[in-house]
Amino acid sequence: MQKLFIALGMLVVMGSVSAEEAAKPAEPAVKMMPTIQMGKPRADGLGGFRQMDKDGDGKVSQKEFMDTTMERAKQSFARMDANKDGFVNEEEITSARNQAREKFRQRMQMMRQRQQQTPAPKPPAQETPKAE
Repeated sequence: MQKLFIALGMLVVMGSVSAEEAAKPAEPAVKMMPTIQMGKPRADGLGGFRQMDKDGDGKVSQKEFMDTTMERAKQSFARMDANKDGFVNEEEITSARNQAREKFRQRMQMMRQRQQQTPAPKPPAQETPKAE
């Protein structure tokens, strides 16, 4: 149950879920959990999976999943706990959420700029018939 509360706290801080939504019964909250992105994006979309698959067997056990989730939750809490007192107050949560939103906005802006700078791919050259 503690792990669920930590994960819900992460969703609230990231702005994915309001505090009111997080206070609702667990079933709807668990459905929101897949919105948490783990790991750095990879071309194949499996970066988070590979990061959780600690033993490299191509499967993620419940223990591997929970260990990775707890590791990330601890890191998130440490980032939110600005004064390092072992507690997170409303001010720290608001600040962490605003920082995360700003970081997201900056990433999106960089992606848009890259898209504008990247020339459109050239259409494939049509083969001209060879004169014989």
